[in-house]
Amino acid sequence: STTGSDSTGDGSEANPFATIQTAIDSSSDGDSVLVAAGTYVENINFGGKNLKLVGADRETTIIDGNQSGSVVTFRNGEDSTAVLSGFTITNGHACCEGETNCGGGILCYYSSPTIVDVLITGNSATSIGSGIACWDANPRLVNVTISGNGTDEQNNAGIAFLNASPSLVNVLITNNSGGGIECTNNSSPSLENVTITGNSAGFNSYNGGGIYTNNSSVLTLVNCILWDNSPDEIDLFDASVFVSYSDIAGGWEGEGNISVDPFFCEPDSGDFTLAENSPCVGTGEDGENMGAFGVGCGIQVDWDFSLSEPVIEVMGTDNVWNPGDTISVEMDFCNNTDVAHNYYPGVTIESDSSLTSLHSGHIWFYAMVADECHAISWGAIANTSIISDTIVEFRAYPEALNCQNQPEYCIDGDTLTFEIPIVVQVVSTEPEHFIPEEFVLHQNYPNPFNPVTTLRYDLPENGHINITIYDMLGRQVKTLMDQTQDAGYRSIIWDATNDYGKPVSAGIYLYQIQAGEY
Repeated sequence: STTGSDSTGDGSEANPFATIQTAIDSSSDGDSVLVAAGTYVENINFGGKNLKLVGADRETTIIDGNQSGSVVTFRNGEDSTAVLSGFTITNGHACCEGETNCGGGILCYYSSPTIVDVLITGNSATSIGSGIACWDANPRLVNVTISGNGTDEQNNAGIAFLNASPSLVNVLITNNSGGGIECTNNSSPSLENVTITGNSAGFNSYNGGGIYTNNSSVLTLVNCILWDNSPDEIDLFDASVFVSYSDIAGGWEGEGNISVDPFFCEPDSGDFTLAENSPCVGTGEDGENMGAFGVGCGIQVDWDFSLSEPVIEVMGTDNVWNPGDTISVEMDFCNNTDVAHNYYPGVTIESDSSLTSLHSGHIWFYAMVADECHAISWGAIANTSIISDTIVEFRAYPEALNCQNQPEYCIDGDTLTFEIPIVVQVVSTEPEHFIPEEFVLHQNYPNPFNPVTTLRYDLPENGHINITIYDMLGRQVKTLMDQTQDAGYRSIIWDATNDYGKPVSAGIYLYQIQAGEY
């Protein structure tokens, strides 16, 4: 513990040592050394002891090497029962003066320890293995992250193997300067569910941004991801790499291999879990996932929705849109993406004019499968109060209903803009000509609709208007209007939503209009 004492402590929970090395020196094979959270500035050596060194949590239990050599050393024949678990290993710097002094974070020399749930970051080495060096060693790494090791001047691989046969399972190797893995001198590592991404090779590292291997080494990769490493994912010279059920940028020969964006959730923030629709989910060997992590976020899709040019029909005595006439507009709404959209995709229609019954409207669908188009239609009525020719601009664009609740379904589509002229053929100076002589309730248009329809009615006198939508069981669905209106030719649009703004189910609906005594 950081509050313990090496001089008066006895290594018990009540009276702990201050340094990890003192605890190791006081222990024997088979012992467990538990380390409380805190930062320990020291360089430790297992000294050939097969014990378990367990930190409280790798995020809070830190061993800082203070740039004074390898932070952790195994070089006296430690076997798999020597365990390092639950630490961050950082700030080591190995000068590599001979075989036994490499590996900025961890050195494994003629040893085979087990390293579990450890973060190795911010270390460097002058020659071999900025993060880890394995020399004539066969360690097993499980749930380990090797990230941010190496410098621009000393850019050696995050982990290096020399005549070594380590096993890596659920390991993340990322953002290391000098490449991800260097494998040389007859090494034969086994990589299973390893993610290697965002590493860059420098002048000391040949061209293997992800993996560099030579000198008769043989690597085996299963269920791995190599993506966005620079300049290459794998560079081999006089070596062999056997890859299966893995996602390798640029492709690699082998059963079950793919070369597709893995859809990491937030790689810029260090989150390399997989999106729900990642091609690496369930496509590994025996249906496992590829990479070190499972699903960590919803789908990631660059949605591609489009609208066709409109087909416009005037519902009047001629093909000219006159005051009081209704137009019908039809267009195709298409999901051009190879993924189904399952969160209310639709179209918003807007007008720049208050001279029509449509100022803003929506057409929503519950879902749209991949590569699917729907014909949509909507209408607008030119106000009868228009007394001079005018041009109305309409805008239509794809979006998803309330997508802020499911941001992965938001659609950023192009806006389709078109203009329709309203032509006044007879101009009257007598306003009473525009007052209906009797109350008339017109048939809604279009009918059936999907899901925008216009309700038209004529008011011969001023009065209080209530328009209510009911379902077939007589239950109130939505109040469209409840206010006083002046006499005239009136209309209102229903967008198939209820009083809470939610889309209603497909079916038959009734509307009731109460206007004064009518």
